Amino acid sequence: MHSRTTELASIGILFLLSACTEPRESLVIEGAEPDRLEARPDLDVALIGRGFGLEGIAFDLTRGRGEAAQGQFSARLLGPEGFTAEVPPENVSAFSPRRLNLRIRLPAPPPLGAYTVQLHLGDELAAEASNVLVLVGPGDDSDAGVSDAEASDSGADAGILGFSFRQAIEVTFPRAVPPGLTLRLPVPHAQLVAEGARADGRDLRVARGDTPLPFQWEDDRALGTDDLVMVVGLTSGFPAGPAEDLQLLFGSDERTAPTDEVFLFAERFSEPLAPMATEVPDAWLQAPAWGPCPLDRSQNQPLSPDEDPGALCAGDTDPAPLTRDLLGSPVVSELGPLPLGQIFEMRLWLAGRTVAADRAVLYFALGDDNAAAVTAELLPESDWSGFTPAEASTFAEDDGRPRSVEGWRFGPDGIEWWREAVARFTVGPARGQSLHLRRIATGAGAEPDSFFGVDDWTVRRALDPEPEVTLGPIEAL
Repeated sequence: MHSRTTELASIGILFLLSACTEPRESLVIEGAEPDRLEARPDLDVALIGRGFGLEGIAFDLTRGRGEAAQGQFSARLLGPEGFTAEVPPENVSAFSPRRLNLRIRLPAPPPLGAYTVQLHLGDELAAEASNVLVLVGPGDDSDAGVSDAEASDSGADAGILGFSFRQAIEVTFPRAVPPGLTLRLPVPHAQLVAEGARADGRDLRVARGDTPLPFQWEDDRALGTDDLVMVVGLTSGFPAGPAEDLQLLFGSDERTAPTDEVFLFAERFSEPLAPMATEVPDAWLQAPAWGPCPLDRSQNQPLSPDEDPGALCAGDTDPAPLTRDLLGSPVVSELGPLPLGQIFEMRLWLAGRTVAADRAVLYFALGDDNAAAVTAELLPESDWSGFTPAEASTFAEDDGRPRSVEGWRFGPDGIEWWREAVARFTVGPARGQSLHLRRIATGAGAEPDSFFGVDDWTVRRALDPEPEVTLGPIEAL
């Protein structure tokens, strides 16, 4: 996930927009706070809502969520005091039918207030959202908190833990659940915003009784949509049967902080990996081909030269006919045998481009340590979902023996943007505790236009099977 040292603001514009052949005014979600927006000259604008209908009229999303969708629609942002910003097609992208991204570079801070967003196909106005309220989104590092005086003037009932609404989390555990596992909780965030939740998700919290539980977003780009998922850390055990004291709380000025502590392993590549002089099991092992790359998963486009890298990439600059480029994680001590009913779930986002002459693949394996590539074991195909590794490659291993693997490969026509790969697996005595990504290139010569990128790599301990989780009716507190 990309982090910036330059002052870039991530601005969320929440609305419901129906894309159509004639302009249609949107339904505006109340509760945004434009007066608290910290005006900055550089904006990343995310348009979040339901009912875009973008698959048919603007963007090619057929190859999965995370695909770049550039080159067709331009956009125009109209605001107070005669403010106008034109956004060319190369800076307009989408990664789902419910969210649109605009990249805007402005010479001066924009005025605060309500905005109108227009989408243009050529010279024709295809869709419009009027009276859109601008608010600080989840990518901003500034504190847009509410003072005690403002909270007391709101008139809202503080309720349990200072929240105004609750929903019972309905889940039945087939067996006793020990502490330390995680629970995957789908949250219809767009619906909750319409009922009074904050659009940036900062008021969402899961609690067991009155005790808050740690959580992290499965994908924070789903904020504002009904595709949002919270990964909840179960800090205490549960007996078999229905869980009667779990609840989702929202509707508060209190800021909640998602945390990667719910995972056994989490790497966002926000900073370059520390260089290694020797092979140390509790550190990253990084072949020279791997390094920070100017990609941003939240924007689905290359970054400008003044921005920090937000992902890790392996390029193809070695002219040798066979290259083996290993990225080995520090040893994760918790990756060991599991009791019945538990499993590890790994998620990672991949992007890349593979030119036609390049036979490179990227594959995943579990190693005894961060350098043991020869003995590292692949996961069976049945363990994978989402972006499944299916490209076969046979090569000579470091010890001279032939080896066959199945990995990922991208198309040659432009960058294939971030696609999520998911694996659910167990670790037996023959498997290791280091996570390996290894690029294997068997083509002749270097291919500088080819690369593989990885971002937002996590592993959690989960229930197997994952129990079905539903939310009860919304109750005022």
